[in-house]
Amino acid sequence: MKLVKNVKYSIVLTLAGTIFTAYLIAVKIISRNCAFNEPCPEILGITACYLSFATFIVMFIIASIGSFTNKYHKQLSLANMIISGLGIIFSSHFTIMEIEQFFKHESIAYTLLIPTCIYGLIFYVTIFIISINWWRSTDRKC
Repeated sequence: MKLVKNVKYSIVLTLAGTIFTAYLIAVKIISRNCAFNEPCPEILGITACYLSFATFIVMFIIASIGSFTNKYHKQLSLANMIISGLGIIFSSHFTIMEIEQFFKHESIAYTLLIPTCIYGLIFYVTIFIISINWWRSTDRKC
């Protein structure tokens, strides 16, 4: 039962992350500005939300495969652990940059109270924890 719960939680969180980053991308494309009046951090000339979208969609696909099969759960959960772990590093980097920018320019007012990179970090950490639980539950029967 724990295995099924962990897979379902992974699906829900990765889908939520995918939808959130898709929204950020849509706003960026339509308005040519970043959502929520925030800076648009970039890495290698690519806006961070594009890379986050890619990671969330890959994790969503992995979790979805896990819900449709009774095999390969150890590998699928490990893949989501690795990807979310990289996401933690990625979003932590941008979170630190945005917090530093906030303290340099005290006039920044975040529409969602905190930078969107922090929300991404929260998603990645939560998915990482659930992926660890998913990985651990593969040794037990459903």
